[in-house]
Amino acid sequence: MKPALRARFVTLSAAAGIIGPILFAIIVIALGYLWTGYDPLTQTISELGATNAPYMGIQALNFAILGILTIIFVIGLAIHSGLFRSTAIVVGMYGLGTLLVAFLPCDPGCSFRGSSVVQVAHGLDALISFIGLAIARLLFWRSSRTASSWTKTSVWSLRVAIGSIPLLCAYLAITILASLPYTGLLQRIFFGLLFAWMIVIALRLFSLRGIRFPGSSGEDAHTTTVGSVHPSSSDNLGRSETSPKEPA
Repeated sequence: MKPALRARFVTLSAAAGIIGPILFAIIVIALGYLWTGYDPLTQTISELGATNAPYMGIQALNFAILGILTIIFVIGLAIHSGLFRSTAIVVGMYGLGTLLVAFLPCDPGCSFRGSSVVQVAHGLDALISFIGLAIARLLFWRSSRTASSWTKTSVWSLRVAIGSIPLLCAYLAITILASLPYTGLLQRIFFGLLFAWMIVIALRLFSLRGIRFPGSSGEDAHTTTVGSVHPSSSDNLGRSETSPKEPA
């Protein structure tokens, strides 16, 4: 791929990594508000797209858009640097799973103990995707800790992983065992961490392209300062990051 085209695609993928989570969250909040009786503390996001949901079609489209934008995001991340290929593969599997969920509406209640074929497929898709997301943060930390331009983002990713893995375990235990009612709350916290992680990485990609955002500082993971990396060539970015350096 030509350097100019590569740079444009990385920028586009960074935009997808920001737009996807924000748009998804806005639609989920709106649909939950419009559905009388829906409780976001006790009901999962998937229930907004269940077969009995009043806005099933809109939520299915919401899943599909998030899945497509997530796939675009991780392709750009892998193109930006070969260091992140393992992370891109795992998060890309989540994006594909989210896209598939659009065509696998769960039964009313979205129980993991559902008996329909579609419900079982929906549950397995969600389970594999959630576990992959928990692992992805650790993979990103492991890959990025030796890249000088990603050092602080790497540390932040590790912290998110440490927080999200126990959340996932608690969510799965509560959902499968039906021991507590607050499955919706735990799921939203888990996804909130995922979305924040994606957005921070996307903003970092933007910063390495030399694009400034209001309120940004000169610090890694929240910066727009390119430093010694020339912003016009993704090839230069990839070579600069693949050179090992002692972790900060």
